[in-house]
Amino acid sequence: MVVQERLYTAKDLEKLPDDGNRYELNRGELIVMPPAKKEHGLVVSQANRLLGNHVVEKDLGEVVAEIGYLLERDPDTVRAPDISFISKARMAPLTGEYEEIGFCSKKGSGRVRWAKLPQNRIEGQFKNATSQSL
Repeated sequence: MVVQERLYTAKDLEKLPDDGNRYELNRGELIVMPPAKKEHGLVVSQANRLLGNHVVEKDLGEVVAEIGYLLERDPDTVRAPDISFISKARMAPLTGEYEEIGFCSKKGSGRVRWAKLPQNRIEGQFKNATSQSL
């Protein structure tokens, strides 16, 4: 077992070498994942094609593969699900940065308030998203 010496940030994650592994952050802890096997790749490829075709046909937004989502800061959590959907309303210009996700809830007057999701809810939504088949 390797003991991590420090907490990593999203900026640190961007600087890691392209060594064939996939990396994510969980509250500053570096998660290293080996390349996926063929079965996983086939399932993800098929799901991406089917979902992508539907989204394009209905003009709903965009389907993307393996992009990093910055879910939390200080310490940083960055997850990269195999496939994700971004609705037209949430699409943003390309910035070269990880996508930041705000979790919103409506309050009284219809104003939108951005709030952090508790860590256990984040984990529930993204648990093993990059290492399990659909």
